[in-house]
Amino acid sequence: EQDQDAEERRQSLLDRALTIGAPRRGERRKESSGDPTSRSSSTLRRSCERCGASFEVMEASNIFAARVAQLRRYCRACSNLLAEEADRQEEQERRIEFLARVKSAKVRAGLPSRLYDLSFETLPEELRAKPACVKIEAWTEEFLRDEGTARSGFLYSARPGVGKTSMVVAAANAIIEATQGAWSVAYETGPSLGVRIRSTYNGSGENEDQVYERLAGVRLLILDDIGDQSREKPSEATQRMYFTLIDERYKSGRPIIMVSNVRGAAMADVLGQYTKDRFAEMCGNKVWVVTGMTREERLEKRGGA
Repeated sequence: EQDQDAEERRQSLLDRALTIGAPRRGERRKESSGDPTSRSSSTLRRSCERCGASFEVMEASNIFAARVAQLRRYCRACSNLLAEEADRQEEQERRIEFLARVKSAKVRAGLPSRLYDLSFETLPEELRAKPACVKIEAWTEEFLRDEGTARSGFLYSARPGVGKTSMVVAAANAIIEATQGAWSVAYETGPSLGVRIRSTYNGSGENEDQVYERLAGVRLLILDDIGDQSREKPSEATQRMYFTLIDERYKSGRPIIMVSNVRGAAMADVLGQYTKDRFAEMCGNKVWVVTGMTREERLEKRGGA
């Protein structure tokens, strides 16, 4: 019985081969040149389903080659055009998938939504030319090259509105886009972090340990507006918060970029002297000072030009 089944399968394959090799109704069979090295016995003439041009399809005694020939619906020129269109469509789909993945990573990072499209290339020229911005861009390249093991950095200016946030968000966007969202980034302001920690005390949502665990575990943590006296008064609670977070990052060797308008004794009041010293050790010489006009002053200058 098994031999009979095997014979039936063999006969079925032979029948299919004969069927595939046969010309369709209305198709003209052209005899081959008789070349003994050719496996094809004849050619079929067909009309391209796209442009209508007539073209030849070689028949073959091999069942799989014959099946491929039977599926030929387009002439060579149209086949090439359709292949190019398919490649473009595939590239577009990959681009859409990439943008969705990157945007999702930026949302998870907590970056300001108005700055999702910001990059070093799109920064105003007066910002990108600043020495601090040049150094941050170089740091970003180092971070990517060394797989996230770069030293921490401190971005300082005595005045608000000189472009510090734009610089660090450009760095975050570059990292997320270069890794297609695979490397986690978190952006927090000092005041919002304090609010987030205090909100855990009511027992709803995430707890305090979960906040610290997430911020300690990301590849890059950006802490903006640290020491903003108008929104964040120095206290034991804030010092404890910063110590817990910075100490965890210190132990894991993961970098922090801290952004502030205060330093020295004023920063020690915010972080606590011990935490300030620990963060200084993490930074080494990565201290970037931003000078120049504020956003309002730049706008006024443009308006008066």
